[in-house]
Amino acid sequence: MDSSRRCVLLAGCLGARPCTALGVQSPQASAPAVAQGSTEVDVSDLSPEQLRVAQWKGKPIWILRRSPEMLRGLDAPELLARLADPASNSDANGRTPAYANNRYRSIRPEVFVGVAICPHAGCVPIARLKAGPRPEHVDNWPGGFACQCHFATFDLAGRVFKDKPTDQNIEVPRHMYLDDSKIVIGKDHDGLA
Repeated sequence: MDSSRRCVLLAGCLGARPCTALGVQSPQASAPAVAQGSTEVDVSDLSPEQLRVAQWKGKPIWILRRSPEMLRGLDAPELLARLADPASNSDANGRTPAYANNRYRSIRPEVFVGVAICPHAGCVPIARLKAGPRPEHVDNWPGGFACQCHFATFDLAGRVFKDKPTDQNIEVPRHMYLDDSKIVIGKDHDGLA
C-alpha cells in the first residue's frame, strides 16, 4: 500500500459519510455544483469549534468555524514564534487567493476553508482542534491539524509549524460566499478554479 493511501486510511473522514467519532460532518455536493466544478456547502448550522469536511474535485476540504478564543490564539506571540511562515508569505506564490492572504487565511475571520491535504506527501492530516497536551505533540499544543504519516503540524489557520517535513502552509482553495449560510468551493468572483 502506498504511503498516501495509508495516510488517508489513518486519517479517515473521507467520502460522504458523517465522521461522528471526530465530530466531523461530510456533506454531499449538489449535482449542479459538481457539474460546474465547484461544491456548494451550507454552513448555517456550523457551530463555533465545529469542523465540516466537504469534497471538491476528489479532495477533502475543511470548513472550520473558529470561536473567538481560537481567533485570539492565532495572534498569540508564542504561537507565531513556532510557525515557519507566520505572515503566510509563502502563500503569495498563487496557491492561496489574494482575499485569504491575511493573518486568518480566510475571507471571514471566523471561517477557515482549507484543502485537507498535507503539502509534503499528500496525506490527510487529522483535526486536533483543542489546545492542550496530546501524545503526539508537545504539551503546549495550540490546536490545529496533525499529519500522522510524517508529523507535519499546522495551526488553526493551516500555517505550518517550524522544523517539519514541509515549509508550505495548507492550501486555501478559491471560494466565495453566496450568502451568510452558503459557501461555494472551487469558484470565486474571478471564475472556476
